[in-house]
Amino acid sequence: MSHKGHVDIVTRKVCRGSTLIHILRISHMATFMVTYDLIRPGKDYSKLYDAIKSLGSWWHYLDSTWFFVSSSSAKEIRDELLRHVDGNDKILVLRSGKEAAWSGISNKGSDWLKNNL
Repeated sequence: MSHKGHVDIVTRKVCRGSTLIHILRISHMATFMVTYDLIRPGKDYSKLYDAIKSLGSWWHYLDSTWFFVSSSSAKEIRDELLRHVDGNDKILVLRSGKEAAWSGISNKGSDWLKNNL
């Protein structure tokens, strides 16, 4: 997996009749933040958490906030996560910007943020 500022290059071979086509996809990895309000008390949201973890390199420290690196768009990520919540739950997906500040985060968490934001 690539880190922020790098390019993820994926090649794939596809056979079209007797012609072999090579497909090159270049996607820029970005760091995203997802935060949510899960309205239904007591519901098992483990599928939501697994879906977030499957998106890429991730870090989770605050109760309702995750950070992860992905080549998907914010809309694609939101749409995937909506499959794992109730209709009255709230989800916000943000692509990281140029500036961040924090307090009360562990050294390990601070290192992840410094390396990925």
